[in-house]
Amino acid sequence: MSESSRRPIPQTLKEYGRATAGGLLFASASLYTMEIWWQGYTVPSHIVFVRFLGVLALLTAYSHYDGLHDGASLWHDVFEAFEAIALGFLITVVTLKLAGQLPSGIGGREAIQRVVMAGGVTAIGVAVGTAQLGAEDDDEDEDASHGGMLHGLALSVLGAFLIGSSVAPTEEILMIGSESPGWAALAAALLSYVLALGIVSYVQFRGSGRVGEITGHAAADAVVTYAVALTVSAYLLWSTGQFEGLGGLAALDLVVYLGFPCTLGAAAGRLLL
Repeated sequence: MSESSRRPIPQTLKEYGRATAGGLLFASASLYTMEIWWQGYTVPSHIVFVRFLGVLALLTAYSHYDGLHDGASLWHDVFEAFEAIALGFLITVVTLKLAGQLPSGIGGREAIQRVVMAGGVTAIGVAVGTAQLGAEDDDEDEDASHGGMLHGLALSVLGAFLIGSSVAPTEEILMIGSESPGWAALAAALLSYVLALGIVSYVQFRGSGRVGEITGHAAADAVVTYAVALTVSAYLLWSTGQFEGLGGLAALDLVVYLGFPCTLGAAAGRLLL
């Protein structure tokens, strides 16, 4: 998107159309979730800032490996990340305004925090939509050049963030953590690992050059993928204030339960994004 001024207007409009479609596709659930609206006044400002920095880092990594101009300089990657954030936040503002969640009487701090917390996923969707939606398949040699451990990790984190961010702030995840029997958390952990192993094994069996292997072995890749999912799960729960008032064991249960959808995103992210 950063070089749109050098392109024909129809191509530029098509590119921004893909970006908008991607933002709405990935963020619709988040933008229409009440608990995410509440974060504008329940989440401390420093956590909102950390959330913003996390999104910026993810988008910079995605731009480096899978953006329209992947492999460009770091400053170019950062610029593309900020451009995706700007468009993502604009989409978020319009959507929340139409939904009546940015009323005229809302405070400036609350409005900004609400947009930042809801707009992170929108910005990631913008970046993915720009790079992927409607794009023609590249040849295998070009795809293979994307392989590598850091590339695989970046896509795993991005996928886990996309899937987990719409679930983390909800009351349902708290209900699951408090009402599920003790053995269910262990079962969820085992099921998550099996899910990761199945997807990673399929990816490696399929021989996709686009998806970078992390370790080169399916079982070890699944362990790393699940570790990424748990890390992202803990980050999302912390950044949405879900750990407040919980003991260590209860917080761990939440991480494991949210880790299931995050594992799906982390494992499938290397295949789909």
